[in-house]
Amino acid sequence: MSYAIITKNSRLSDIIIAEPVTLTVIGRFGIKLGMGDRTVQQVCDDLSIDADVLVCLLNTFIHDDYFPEKQLTALGIERVVNYLKKTNAYYLHFMLPTIERHFELLVSRSDDDNGNLHMMRQYFDTAKQRLTERIKHDNEVWFPAIMTGKNDTVPEEDDDIEDRINDLMSMFVIHLKGDYDTNLGHAVVLSLAGLRDDLHQHNRIRERILRPHA
Repeated sequence: MSYAIITKNSRLSDIIIAEPVTLTVIGRFGIKLGMGDRTVQQVCDDLSIDADVLVCLLNTFIHDDYFPEKQLTALGIERVVNYLKKTNAYYLHFMLPTIERHFELLVSRSDDDNGNLHMMRQYFDTAKQRLTERIKHDNEVWFPAIMTGKNDTVPEEDDDIEDRINDLMSMFVIHLKGDYDTNLGHAVVLSLAGLRDDLHQHNRIRERILRPHA
């Protein structure tokens, strides 16, 4: 089920039911479940959220061919940067810890000699470190530079993290062997998929909106 283009008059509950992936977006704005039949605009008004920003981001997440460069740019770089900061925080405090918890349980309930699983955990740790380092540079160096108009701290374009997460998913699907908890194995793959897809949208905004302004 695919939701049509979202507007400020769309009911937020309808959007979430049709496109559960949008939960990751609204969560960054402090929007909780139980919003009744209120529209996007009404929910945003209640929480002092910029409805134009939320509508642009929700549409970007659920429609691959939708990317409102002009609209996002018109909203102001500060608003885009603030959203990306929320996204970085979401990765650090929710998505990465969730994957780690699943991984730790999976390892603890699997064969001690499951070398493939231990290798995959090390591969995840490397990907996590790279993402954490990029977030640190974004928050402490690049984002402040963007806000002040400096051009000498632009990071190199880098899709390596997204690729690493995708490679790790392939390892699980193709090479995982031995006796392991199937449900936990699926949980790791699904949580990795969520991070990979979220990173893809995050990178689109970083590269197509922020980089041209650097």
